Amino acid sequence: MIWFALKKAIGSLLLPLPLATLLMAIGLWRLRRAPTGPAGWRWLIAGLSLLWLASLPLASGLAVRWLEHGQRPFDPALPAPDAIVVLGSGYRPYEGRPLTSVLDSVAVVRLAEAVRLARRWPQVPLHCTGWGADMPGSSAEAACALAVELGVAPTRIVIHPEPRDTAEEAAAVAAALPPGATVLIVTHASHMPRAMRWFAAQGLKTASAATGFLDSGRLNPWPLPSATALATTSLVVHEMLGGWVSLLSPWWRRGTQPDLPAASTGALAPPQRAVSQAPPPSGLTLVPARPWEPGATR
Repeated sequence: MIWFALKKAIGSLLLPLPLATLLMAIGLWRLRRAPTGPAGWRWLIAGLSLLWLASLPLASGLAVRWLEHGQRPFDPALPAPDAIVVLGSGYRPYEGRPLTSVLDSVAVVRLAEAVRLARRWPQVPLHCTGWGADMPGSSAEAACALAVELGVAPTRIVIHPEPRDTAEEAAAVAAALPPGATVLIVTHASHMPRAMRWFAAQGLKTASAATGFLDSGRLNPWPLPSATALATTSLVVHEMLGGWVSLLSPWWRRGTQPDLPAASTGALAPPQRAVSQAPPPSGLTLVPARPWEPGATR
């Protein structure tokens, strides 16, 4: 847990906006101590330059093109996998809102692609992953509920509500499948490289079904900063940091499973375990040990 929290804190600090803010704060502090010294101005200019560069549409476009290079959507020529795995994303269980709002847009795009592929192979189980942090339920439960409402049979769905990151998602899925099983991973193109690395490290054969491409195929030379460009650059930095972690982590080097939270031991579903016997009207109770309470708000 300490390593997880430390990893998240360092990763957040190294994103362009927090890092630029830190550099500028150091510069202002140095200027207050030595108003005539050059050091403070150097820190301040470095922070402003980083923020401006990260906010340029051209810079963010080039960065995401590099990150998504080589990623491909689903290949219809692929044979049926042993499992379809849709990776989790953001989750906010507000009362009275539809599942498409409880899950963030990233999760909805991933799930829509996973359901599309699930209809191609009616017998292949669909694995949904993702925790809920300190909120009731989990992104995996909400994704499974939405999949059921979109027509996927509950008996095909396997739920993994405890994994907190991609490494734990890979370990949870591997624990529910035989060694060497083939998994079709559904996630965003920017996230696919490190997702494939983590799943392969668990001894699984991987196939890609990338979705949510951010590279539009055209570069925008507009020289003024953009909040959208800054968000895209931040995503690229986040994925770069995650990729370095997957390369340097002893979990990946040994090819072993990271320690999952204690509560996940009984929550990992065996292959093709049903989340319910009939599609619930709103999919609000999927795991008896950890039900999602529709009345809870955040």
